Amino acid sequence: MSNKFLKDEEGNFVEAERPMKYAEIISAEEWDNFVAKRRNEKFHEVSDKNRKRASKLAYPYKKRRTGYARLQQRILTEEKSDTTSLPEHVLWKAARVGKDGAVVEAVQNVYDECDCRSVLSRVLNVPEYSGRVRGKGFGVTPSSFYKKPKTKNPTNKEVMDTLAELRAQVLEL
Repeated sequence: MSNKFLKDEEGNFVEAERPMKYAEIISAEEWDNFVAKRRNEKFHEVSDKNRKRASKLAYPYKKRRTGYARLQQRILTEEKSDTTSLPEHVLWKAARVGKDGAVVEAVQNVYDECDCRSVLSRVLNVPEYSGRVRGKGFGVTPSSFYKKPKTKNPTNKEVMDTLAELRAQVLEL
């Protein structure tokens, strides 16, 4: 709204009246607060800082206002899939594909390496810590998430039998 109603073609602020198009949903007081905030120097400092930070992203998000939930829903609808969710690395990659369908090489490299580490740990470039499954919610552990098959611990008798066999082999040598 700032660019459309408060600035001219060169980007300079102009004195603007409240747009009548939005008069029903924006009160005069709200409009005055909006204009005052946009003219505040502190607002411009924060805005410039955020703009610089966003311009330096290694893996920029390319789906504009479509969030991850809507993107996932759209992909599942297009694929006519029965599943309710996509793997994180698939969704992460889909969010970084441009309109032309081209995938940046850096994004493809991260996607290809996601078998070993989670997407978030790779993107944030931080190590995985034991006992943590990032991005799955509170209290989720690797063993509960990945469901490793349980191994049976040997009984004392089995350990003693193995030890006796090893002793016999050592004596033979």
